[in-house]
Amino acid sequence: MESFGWALVTILVLAAAGYLVVDRLRKRMKTRREVVLGEMMDRHGLEMKRIVDGGLEEELVACARQCMNCQHYDTCLERMETEEKPAYCDICPNADFLDGLKGQQA
Repeated sequence: MESFGWALVTILVLAAAGYLVVDRLRKRMKTRREVVLGEMMDRHGLEMKRIVDGGLEEELVACARQCMNCQHYDTCLERMETEEKPAYCDICPNADFLDGLKGQQA
């Protein structure tokens, strides 16, 4: 009976360790996403100079974080591969930011 207790404890410890490893790998994979915001800006003719001139550096950092965690990331990557000026307004959490930069350009 005592060996059953040790076996159960061993199984629980191994399961917890396995869960922690999988959880850490999931988090690491999430953070290794490429930020495509800069490429999207380039493809639409938006310059980083506008961000500096407008004092929008903090907004750009926040947008980069949103880009890395976006639920439409895969769709965005597909669009970046196929279109000269990829559509973003329907999926991008940074659409307002990008549109604002376009407005400054006019």
